[in-house]
Amino acid sequence: MIIQFSAENYKSIYKRLNLSFISESLKQLEESNLIQLEDFPKLSLLKALALFGANASGKTNLIKAISFTRDFVLNSAKQDARINEIEVEPYKLLVKSQNEPSQFEVEFITNGQRFKYGFSVDKKKVWREYLYLILKTTEKLYFERIEEKIELSPNFSEGYGKQKFVKSQSLFLSTLAQLNGVISTQIFNWFNNLTVITETNFPSFTGYTAQLFGRKKSDDFLLSVFKGAGFDFDGVAVRAVNIDENLLQFFSPEIKELVRKNSPKQYQIFTSHKVYDLHGQVVDEVEFDLKEESAGTQKFFSIAGPIINSLQNGYPIIIDEMDARLHFHLVRFIIRLFCSESFNSNGSQLVFINQMTDIMDRKLLRRDQILLISRTKMGTELNSILKEGARADKSFKNDYLNGEFGAIPDIEFNQLGLFG
Repeated sequence: MIIQFSAENYKSIYKRLNLSFISESLKQLEESNLIQLEDFPKLSLLKALALFGANASGKTNLIKAISFTRDFVLNSAKQDARINEIEVEPYKLLVKSQNEPSQFEVEFITNGQRFKYGFSVDKKKVWREYLYLILKTTEKLYFERIEEKIELSPNFSEGYGKQKFVKSQSLFLSTLAQLNGVISTQIFNWFNNLTVITETNFPSFTGYTAQLFGRKKSDDFLLSVFKGAGFDFDGVAVRAVNIDENLLQFFSPEIKELVRKNSPKQYQIFTSHKVYDLHGQVVDEVEFDLKEESAGTQKFFSIAGPIINSLQNGYPIIIDEMDARLHFHLVRFIIRLFCSESFNSNGSQLVFINQMTDIMDRKLLRRDQILLISRTKMGTELNSILKEGARADKSFKNDYLNGEFGAIPDIEFNQLGLFG
């Protein structure tokens, strides 16, 4: 579970921006929308956060900051320092920030333990890195790194003697996970189970959803989700397809065999639909290739697998532009899955970017779950509508559209003399 994530000096984010799942003292939707933790009774976490804001306000850059943090943890120890620069981009609108490292920190719970992990990095190297175990009344340092110097706690024995293996462009945590350190592998796996879905990568999850069909734990649940979401097909058939041999004809026998052994399976996905006669009686059934379905159906199919995986295992999931291609009721349906006592009993969390103001509904989301992102002269800023003064007895949507909270486009119709 995520407690909070912060980024500083990254893309449009200059000052420290903090995305927090810690709930405020509100009585609204406590049973359905909050995670109560037995191991941390004083900590109450939100199941979902909705991000609103004008175009170019920095919403997607926040998602990119989370994605960069995840990918750097998972891959930095594999990178070749002789070739690659670290793909990080500082805030460019201040001379000072262009020459300073970007900073990232995440506080989270995994396997009943609460950790705080962070690092500072520029294109050339890791400047700082640290890991703390957070206890009830104090923080216990596991390690802290300042450039090449790494200070280790006696409680972090898996780090001893391993400092020599870390490269300037790699994270110490990632290096230790590659060397099978117990705590570092546990944290590495937490990042690996964090899913980030964007408008460009969501088709890549189609195969994952396809693989879930046929698994006892997921098959019925997936079909019930599609039914509950209002799709009119009656079933899904998934057929594995061998790699096209025509694509391999120009390769050597050795390369062909290597590709056949290591290439991921390809899938053909079909939805089944009833066929009716003129009297409305079912007389047959026909299959549609998923590619024949609407763009919204295809997107929902792609993201359904990661959503089910998140709900069943208590993993966090981040979805950029969740409302793109999806009907308002589908977006609302996904939110209700996460903000539910029955469907989300494992502590799964959802962060999503959305432009549909109808989601600003007090029956669906609390005031501390609706976050506004705005762009100022000092970069991207983030605040909840609660902190902006939203009242429980007024329409969140109307107040937002009327500009009460900011974070809306500042459009001047007459600026170019187009409207007389």
